[in-house]
Amino acid sequence: MEQSRQRILGIQAGRARLWHRKHGAASLRSDDGFFEDPQLAPTNRQALSRVPRRISMHSRSNLKWPLTVVASMAMAALVACGGGGDAYTSPATRPAQPETLQVVMTSAQQAQTVVSAALGNATLTLDRATRTISATIKLDGITATAAHIHTGSAGADGPVTFPMTVAGDTATLAATVLTADQLATLDAGGFYFNAHSTAFPTGEIRGQIGREVFASHLTGSQFYAAPVESLGDADGFLALDPKTSTITGSVTLHGIVGTEVQVRPGTFGQAGNPMFSLADSGDHVHYNVPVGTKLSATDIAGLRAGGLYFRVITAAHATGELRGQIGRQILLASMDGLHQVPSTASAATGKGFVVYDPATRKVSGSVTLAGMDGTAAHIHQAATGVNGAVIVPTDKTDGKNFSISASAAALTFDQAKALLTEGTYYNAHSAASPDGEVRGQLKLVTNDAAPVLHIVSPAPGVSLARGEGVPGKGTFNGTGFSINLEMISRDAGGIAANESLNVRDPSLLGKPNPNLPTLQVTFDADLIKPDGTIIAAGTNLAPLFNIAGSDDTPGAGVTLWAGWHVLESFREETKVVTIKASITDKSGRVATDIVNYKLLDGHVSGQGLTPKDAGLPGDGIDDADGPEVTMIAPRPGSTISTGPLTGLPTPPSNASLMFIQVSALDKTGAGIAVNENGEGKADADRGTMLDGTQIGAHGPNRNFPGLVFTFDVPLLQPNGNLVPAGQNLAPLFNIVGSEKDPGGVRSTAGWVVGGTLVVPAGKTTVTAMARVTDNAGKSGSTTSTFGISAVQNGQALTPAP
Repeated sequence: MEQSRQRILGIQAGRARLWHRKHGAASLRSDDGFFEDPQLAPTNRQALSRVPRRISMHSRSNLKWPLTVVASMAMAALVACGGGGDAYTSPATRPAQPETLQVVMTSAQQAQTVVSAALGNATLTLDRATRTISATIKLDGITATAAHIHTGSAGADGPVTFPMTVAGDTATLAATVLTADQLATLDAGGFYFNAHSTAFPTGEIRGQIGREVFASHLTGSQFYAAPVESLGDADGFLALDPKTSTITGSVTLHGIVGTEVQVRPGTFGQAGNPMFSLADSGDHVHYNVPVGTKLSATDIAGLRAGGLYFRVITAAHATGELRGQIGRQILLASMDGLHQVPSTASAATGKGFVVYDPATRKVSGSVTLAGMDGTAAHIHQAATGVNGAVIVPTDKTDGKNFSISASAAALTFDQAKALLTEGTYYNAHSAASPDGEVRGQLKLVTNDAAPVLHIVSPAPGVSLARGEGVPGKGTFNGTGFSINLEMISRDAGGIAANESLNVRDPSLLGKPNPNLPTLQVTFDADLIKPDGTIIAAGTNLAPLFNIAGSDDTPGAGVTLWAGWHVLESFREETKVVTIKASITDKSGRVATDIVNYKLLDGHVSGQGLTPKDAGLPGDGIDDADGPEVTMIAPRPGSTISTGPLTGLPTPPSNASLMFIQVSALDKTGAGIAVNENGEGKADADRGTMLDGTQIGAHGPNRNFPGLVFTFDVPLLQPNGNLVPAGQNLAPLFNIVGSEKDPGGVRSTAGWVVGGTLVVPAGKTTVTAMARVTDNAGKSGSTTSTFGISAVQNGQALTPAP
């Protein structure tokens, strides 16, 4: 018996050695139809322990034995040895190897919107035989207040199932036995790690166990070459089961309804053909990946590399209204000289994007320039209005195009945090401006319906007068510039305002302006009031604004304008000032702009930049060497309210209330006479230029004698006076200020129209003309044409506070 047993074992071992010599260990895979030979020791199983597990009459090798033969040989051996001894271990009793699941935790996987650069690398170990799990999370960039394993599928919040213990940057779960149902939930991808923090108590970073989750935020602005101005956005994800290549996922639309949602191949800025469409749940808002959808190996590689995107088709946009890169976060930058620090007068522009991988903190992206020949471009780390060090270089394709190298190092936590919180910017340099010619802060695409705010005056690249005031000895001869804000709402929610020819209330300094309740305007330097007292840096200056008006922007939104002539002075030690303005719309969305300006040396005032007394009269004909005149507001293409068509206008409750901004650049230095600080007026009216009694005399405005402004339609005033079309309306302007441009002194005047534009039947537009004559008698002019809004009362364009 013993000899027979040894002979059988020898045959088996010899044949196994023959297989190994012929095919090698690499050929013995668990998925090729072979099963483990229980005769061999565990240390040799990888190379020598596989024999066929299925009957085959057409084996590729004589070594592929039929299962019946193997079974007979094994039985004979067991009988021969009595079923005992060290040479055999039953598969039923041999310990199974534990399974290990690796999970990357990111903020992008949270079901609610969370912006964080924190990461977690989690490991879950499963002993399937005993249904026992244990887990560890290594945290990076987060001080966790708690960590758990929750029950919930990707994209959905769920209850805590297994609390974890947090110690420093590590969270652990001791050995825990699952129920059979919990094991089934684990296999179905129904558990997730969640780490909580003080800043995000419901969870800062999350990772689905046994699934790879790729989140996406969809906007119209992600059609990079031709952005779509959509009032909606969407959120979606794909969850990959790496064992089966099956994906699940969904897309939920906000603010719009769709006709189709597709997954397409393509990196950011590229377009691809549809791979598959998601199924509409029936409401045209919620779309789901069809059950059983699988990806090829190539598509999985593309998904992991950020090479797939969602596209939402709507009735209004058959080629796509929303797009979102899957598994990546997109940041965009609009570059100009105004936001350079200090600002430059460059007319060049640029745009750039960054694609951020939240799982690795790696970035890609590019910059495209217009109107300049760039020598270099980089990503710098600093907030708006502040200069910072380079953190990501780019490769130069040519003077117009730069791209981030594929070999660029991953960002550190601090760098990634800055990137996601508007703390980085693209900067393009040139031979003429080696420190930077144009700049744009990188901003995460969030909701394209959020408002937009621009500081349109002072202009880019100008310097401001310091003013003559000093602490304890103030004066009305202050810095003297005009600050004008353009605030554009993108949907019907709007920005709350009481528009008026006078929204000022200095007694509320530091508090909200009730006429513009969500407006916040601050300087980073102290101001010296005309009475010599100090307005501390960071004080809300919104109550000092003089005027507010609106026009009907194309689309669902409205443009609100606000203007202020600054009477205050700066301290002598202040060399540069940063102006920050922000506004919040009725939906709680915030728009911000920050601009940096140099101050002129000495105690020159804004009034000191311009002569007060008029010079030679003009002849009403433009001169090549006359002032350069621009009309910023309203923007071309806007429509304006006329005011009431019946009865008299009653500002501010019912009138046109359109906002006019006219600027004139004194290119030759001849001087443009302006009494910008309102000398001769009562103290309460200082800083204004209104000269209303001059309307009866057909002008001019004695505070800005060289300005002529006309409409091609009559203007009905609240007192019943009808000013004919073409008559000079300059006496009605409210404020004017001055600034020093590299090309000369620029004076900017503003007016909110408190009357009714009497538009004849059948006329669909109104044309405005502005002409400015300097003290040498030379003139320049500009015209602008606006449409007529269906909303007659300008006050009705904006919601009441």
